Amino acid sequence: MTTEQTFFFQVLRDHLQGQVTTAPEQLDWDQVCTWAEAHKLGGIFFTQCAAIVKDAAIFRRLNTAFGAAIGNSENLMRSFSLLRSELSAQNIPFLPVKGAVIASRYPVPELRTMGDIDILVHAEDRDRIRSSLEAKGFQNVKWADDEWHYSLNQSLFEIQGHLMKRDEPGLGHIYNYFNDFWPHACQTPEGGLRLEPSFHFFYLIAHIAKHLRWSGVGFRQFYDLAILMQDGRERYDWDWIRAEAERIGFFRFTVCCLALVERWFGVPSPYGAEALSEELYSSITEKIFQDGVFGFSNDDNQVYELEQARRRSSQPLALVKLRSAARLAFPSYKTLTLSAKYAYLRGQPWPLPYAPGRA
Repeated sequence: MTTEQTFFFQVLRDHLQGQVTTAPEQLDWDQVCTWAEAHKLGGIFFTQCAAIVKDAAIFRRLNTAFGAAIGNSENLMRSFSLLRSELSAQNIPFLPVKGAVIASRYPVPELRTMGDIDILVHAEDRDRIRSSLEAKGFQNVKWADDEWHYSLNQSLFEIQGHLMKRDEPGLGHIYNYFNDFWPHACQTPEGGLRLEPSFHFFYLIAHIAKHLRWSGVGFRQFYDLAILMQDGRERYDWDWIRAEAERIGFFRFTVCCLALVERWFGVPSPYGAEALSEELYSSITEKIFQDGVFGFSNDDNQVYELEQARRRSSQPLALVKLRSAARLAFPSYKTLTLSAKYAYLRGQPWPLPYAPGRA
């Protein structure tokens, strides 16, 4: 592992533990900054490194990431507060998941970056949801069988009747398991609903598997697990998670994920880290450094996607290549708006064909 990689993990460990960060004399700050940006962790790196960065350009890059994270979080939470109030007023049950739940556990919640907020509902409530949200100014930007996206003030909300899509490759054996999520709903102290912590934690591991099956996954998703475990590991029933993971054939992956969390961020795994060989640890670490937060930074993932498309398709390889090239040349609205250049289009898909990227 390089000096820069070791320092990258040290910054995240220090933030997790409330420690002051110090830097080695010789450090490629540009490389560290590039990784922090690619993994959507720039705001955290600014808070830990602002006092020790001597290069003005690096300081500005990290400061920009910090400001963007704070501004986006405030805007997203303001809109989420309105959405939450409206659904509650209409007695529509809903369950926030992933980022909106995890952020509150971060040392600085606003630094847990989010492109959108995911909310689970009963599918039969979709028409009531639409009428109530549109009356409050929310705009519907996607309407599918059990997935409905709304935007307000450039904040995007993915409202869904499922946790996992049926077409997620290689995960069919756990599709039904995680989509039977309502029995795992429980009351919050504030009177709302949430997923029971152990089930939600287990789902976050499955969500990592989903991203690994598709374009890739970044350190932020593993850092989420570290944050949750550091903040209160007593919230989780580790025996239950183990039993459920073994029951659906997912325990080896779970062990591997938590072993990586221990190696990278210093938060002990309840199942031990010794099963992770040095060769596997090194190869996974290198891949994730290259991937960025959703694998978009790694050109090698395009080769993987092409091979997966070829295997799933009965069409000639030349046609598969053409379709893959088209997806890369003309990425989806959602994929584009995950980038900072096109973030201003969130909730506004109609100008996309004419939109210049913003630096």
